[in-house]
Amino acid sequence: MVLEILVWLLVLGVDVSLLAESKGVFKNRTNLRWVSTQFATAMGIGILFVPQELGPREIGIQSFLIMLVLCIPLSYLNHKTLSSLIIFGGNGGGSVLTIKKMEGIKTSLFYSLLLFVSSFSICIINFLAIVSTITQSVEPSNSEISRISASIFIGIAIYFFSSQGRSRIILMTKYISFPLAVILIFISLMLIPYWDWDILSESKTVNPTDIISLIPIVIFAMNFSPCVSGYIESSMIECKNDKHTCNSSVSSTLLSSCIAIAFVVMFFSFSVSMSLNDTLLDNMGKNTNSITLITQLLGGGWYTIVGFLIVTTASFGALMGTLIGVNDGLKDLVFMRHVKEKNMILLIVISLVTIGIINPNIIDLIKIVSGPSVIIVGMLFPALIMIKNRKMQWVHPPAIILSIITLTIIF
Repeated sequence: MVLEILVWLLVLGVDVSLLAESKGVFKNRTNLRWVSTQFATAMGIGILFVPQELGPREIGIQSFLIMLVLCIPLSYLNHKTLSSLIIFGGNGGGSVLTIKKMEGIKTSLFYSLLLFVSSFSICIINFLAIVSTITQSVEPSNSEISRISASIFIGIAIYFFSSQGRSRIILMTKYISFPLAVILIFISLMLIPYWDWDILSESKTVNPTDIISLIPIVIFAMNFSPCVSGYIESSMIECKNDKHTCNSSVSSTLLSSCIAIAFVVMFFSFSVSMSLNDTLLDNMGKNTNSITLITQLLGGGWYTIVGFLIVTTASFGALMGTLIGVNDGLKDLVFMRHVKEKNMILLIVISLVTIGIINPNIIDLIKIVSGPSVIIVGMLFPALIMIKNRKMQWVHPPAIILSIITLTIIF
């Protein structure tokens, strides 16, 4: 009972604080160029696993509506907390350099390790998505052999493409993200005739503990923190290093991005969940993504080929983009500083291939590793650093409380 009261007080506090700030936030110019960049960054493969966990068929329409209300404040709180730390640092660098300046090299190295875990888990999820999509297209009797073969083949492809240079990798990721968003919106609209309206009349108990357990999935699906540092650096230049003006402008842009991303993620989750039937969900294989389920719903054929291309292209593009962050994170670790970049990439690829063969559950990875790590590096750690340095803002207490409650429920 005490936990439930704390949760609802926290939710109310976040919503009221967000509303209070939003009254003045749109008086400042919203940087639409960065809204599009943040939107593209968030459009990752994780979205394709949200409907099976967050849709109204799975959790009930009441719980879905609660998450619909919470998703924007949660995403905004995550990115606002991180941005407040970087703006306060004001050194033209990212979160790691800011923490190094404020707390010293040991704390920054620990934070770098957390960033590495966050980035590497995203690589794992995208790698598993490709392997599972390939494996599920062959006969069940050959699934184990195909998983091993697919893991090795994709590993070789990653090693080859990683040698093409950062600029080409970033360009490839950029031109994949936006088409994926357009495709997801198109699929959401296309599925409307398949919606099962009886789901809306089904009553399921709303459990605050279950709602909290979904927070990592929502934050992960709407996460664009990898591009926040670059955005803050650009914004500080435009605002001529005026931290107050920059903070207001950043708030407006972040809020706009969170609203746009929430529309795509939640509408896609709602539409897919309303369309799928219990037979498809009961018979789906391990790590089956929503695109694969949709192609089965539509009868296979050329839909299967198109779905396969969508998943593999999106996963591979996101994987290559995230690989840059993983590589940079390893460079910051003391015992990896003298390792050549090619050897570092080879080590990452071998790890991914091994994990691909083992085939852990993607949803479990999001709930237990990726989601919590994003919460720690985006909310908990920055908020604690800011409060310790007596630079507390309204976002920091809710960020700490939400992080602690969520991590406690999960672990």
